[in-house]
Amino acid sequence: MPHTVRDWIIVLWPAFLAACLIEMLVFASFDPHDMNLLGFRIEAQRDTVYSVAFFAFWFVSSLVALAVWSLTRSGTPHQTNITTRADRA
Repeated sequence: MPHTVRDWIIVLWPAFLAACLIEMLVFASFDPHDMNLLGFRIEAQRDTVYSVAFFAFWFVSSLVALAVWSLTRSGTPHQTNITTRADRA
């Protein structure tokens, strides 16, 4: 888990931008009043659907960003065993 504010910003800012992009793409293609959720028509106002969907997209994007962040920080730095000409002499 991120420990500093900087680490959290590294995780959350790209996730926020991804959620913005996903929000634009989804709702440019679909009208919230034409959508169904588990077979039930969504009766909420458009603004409510946009807000809830944005936070859902941000949550999922944050999980992905957190996974990428943790994978890039895991393990020890790789050591190479490359010898140069100066080492051989």
